[in-house]
Amino acid sequence: MIKKASELTSTTTKIRILIAGYPGVGKSTTALSAPRPLIIDTDSIMRVSAKHRVDGVIQPSTYEELLDDLNGNDLSEYETIIFDTGMSLFNLMKYHVIKTDAKNGKRDGSLSLQGYGAIGREFQHMDEERTGWRNPLYMPRAAARIFLRVTNVRVERLQSILCGDKFETKG
Repeated sequence: MIKKASELTSTTTKIRILIAGYPGVGKSTTALSAPRPLIIDTDSIMRVSAKHRVDGVIQPSTYEELLDDLNGNDLSEYETIIFDTGMSLFNLMKYHVIKTDAKNGKRDGSLSLQGYGAIGREFQHMDEERTGWRNPLYMPRAAARIFLRVTNVRVERLQSILCGDKFETKG
């Protein structure tokens, strides 16, 4: 059924969207159609045509500058935050985490495995700060609804498990 915009019900559910594609296909322009957007142009190249541009633009040259801009400004007038491009944001974070702790990088300037973890924590921290949303993977035990206890573990060959075998559940 096709509905008119006036017939749609509004929701307050927050969503995260990743738009990926080749350069020039309209990813940034599409993202700017979201409600009250703030664009964080991490590679400092505004690819969006003038008729689609918005007033809220941050063009940081370092990750520290981005954090200062986000923390030092009232963002209540914006409902959507757009990072353009994700790879440039990743690179800003890379230099930041290596500068913060040399163990996050290798001698050639690339990230160590520990550095990738540090960037993951930066993304998580930025998301929690802006939206108040926490990944349920890190939910405190007191807030969990279901607890599963592993009572037995055994090793079997995959070929020896029959289709009719059932897994026991207690609870």
